[in-house]
Amino acid sequence: MKKSFLMVPLVILVLSGTTLATQDPQLQQLIDRLQALERTVESQDKEIESQRAELESLKADKLSGDVSRYETAEYGSRSEGVPEYEVPEERLQAAVKDYLSTEEGKKTVADASPAKIKAGYKVGKGFYLETLDDKFKLYIYNRTQVRYTFANNDRGEDTSSFRIRRQRVKFAGNAFTKDLTYKVEWDLAANTGTGKLLDVYTNYKIEDWLQLRGGQYKVPFNRQELTSSAELQFMDRSVADDAFNLSRDIGVMLHSKVKEGLFEYYLAVMSGAGENQTTNSNNEFLYAARVAVNPLGDFDSYSEPDLEYEETPKLALGAAYAWNNGSKMFVSNAIRTFNRAITLRLFTTDLKLKWRGFSLLGDFYWRDVTAHSGESLFRQGSNKGYGYTAQAGYFVPLPYVSKHLEVAGRYAFVNPDTRNQDDTEREISGGLNWYLFGNEHKFQADVKRVTRERNSPDDLSDTEFQLQYQLIF
Repeated sequence: MKKSFLMVPLVILVLSGTTLATQDPQLQQLIDRLQALERTVESQDKEIESQRAELESLKADKLSGDVSRYETAEYGSRSEGVPEYEVPEERLQAAVKDYLSTEEGKKTVADASPAKIKAGYKVGKGFYLETLDDKFKLYIYNRTQVRYTFANNDRGEDTSSFRIRRQRVKFAGNAFTKDLTYKVEWDLAANTGTGKLLDVYTNYKIEDWLQLRGGQYKVPFNRQELTSSAELQFMDRSVADDAFNLSRDIGVMLHSKVKEGLFEYYLAVMSGAGENQTTNSNNEFLYAARVAVNPLGDFDSYSEPDLEYEETPKLALGAAYAWNNGSKMFVSNAIRTFNRAITLRLFTTDLKLKWRGFSLLGDFYWRDVTAHSGESLFRQGSNKGYGYTAQAGYFVPLPYVSKHLEVAGRYAFVNPDTRNQDDTEREISGGLNWYLFGNEHKFQADVKRVTRERNSPDDLSDTEFQLQYQLIF
């Protein structure tokens, strides 16, 4: 009826045509408004018919046994005589979310937004800039470690000092697609006092089970070295890690984490000359292969404390093998140069357990170095050595300190040459950690005693007490 009443004056005015409108501009404005109103009414009629058709379809589904769609619809009246079809808000939100996740939806939002980029902050990753289509993203990350150390040395004077142990700046993100990621990290407080480039690489996800990385990064070998220094229970890694680890190098690597994180693998070919080198010492490469399984489900196995307070036990088991034949090699936490090429073979196995604030780390190392005569570090022939670490931590389950205060202990042993049982090194350490906001904001205190047997009548024992504050943002 409303439409009929609107049509009568509209027809009369249209028949009057241009003549009346020319005589009276106000009449033309009225004609324009009525025509617009007619278009609105027609549009509403079409929408009502469309919704009625959808409702009939839902009823048909109801009769055929498919009640899921029918039960989400409500039929009522917006006003007397006008039917209404209401879509639940949750359904609308899901539909909008699904659309915005598509490439067309992202492009629509990006084209409609005057800013074109968004900015924010994510804990553990830093501040970020990101295009609205998700094709480009940049994280800016800062980490500061301020440390005090008192060292009681068996030989030499005691020392008491402050230092900036680490001042890291990192840029990371993705470019052109989420599958192409990158990372660049500097340590501005390096031991040389001049700073140095640490990680710089690109990583492309070819398939869920296959990723390719190229650049400078840590050799995929032992678990504790692969754990970030920001996520350690002690301020320093164990003496066993120092003796047998493989640090950063330049090369390429195939890797991935598959089966919902239950299995991970790494296959790398590196120069073997260490970080920030422009040439290799010869035509030989360092080869490394690592595998790990998480049989009880995926978890953060490369962070030492159980900050997540895992409600069910989580276990990770890993093993790795590395081989190199060159004149530059990783020995005792550093790159060493030899007169002639020597052969290095390394093996490690490790485990990581987390459960209800308790964490356990265990690793074992084996090394065989075949050297020529005249080398200062190794005898001629085969030099076999081994070492291991046992480390545990636990969050004290008391009011006000639960999930903040952690106690930790560690024992480590190194025998660099099994032919000489009097040449060993032992570490006993204890620590307390207070987490104000996870690893991003914490205080650490530990005491470490390292005893060295060096074919001398008396063992040498050095004791260190350290305090450290860490801030990440």
